[in-house]
Amino acid sequence: MITTRRSHRDVVDVLKKLGFGFYIHQIYGMTFGERGKFDGAIYYFRFAEPDVLTKTVPETQYDFYSAYGDVYVRRKGCRARQPADAGPGYRPDEAGTWV
Repeated sequence: MITTRRSHRDVVDVLKKLGFGFYIHQIYGMTFGERGKFDGAIYYFRFAEPDVLTKTVPETQYDFYSAYGDVYVRRKGCRARQPADAGPGYRPDEAGTWV
C-alpha cells in the first residue's frame, strides 16, 4: 500500500489540493479493515469523517458509513443482522441465526 501511494504521489497531491483527500483516508480505512488491522482502519475512517459529512452528497455518505460499519462488523465477529420484523424477544443462536 505504501509503495502504491509513493508511486502515485501526483494523484494524491491533486486530490488533496482539490479538497478530496478524505477519499484517500477512506481507502486506507477500507484496506486496513480488509487486512484485519481494525485500529488503523478506525483511525483513518475517523480522520475522513468530518470532510465526508461536509463535502459529499448523501449517497457518498451512505457508502462511507457502509464501509465504516463493515469494519466494526469484522472486528466484533458478528455473524448475522437482526431481521427488521424481529421483536424484542428474538436473539441469535450459536450459529448466528435469529430465533
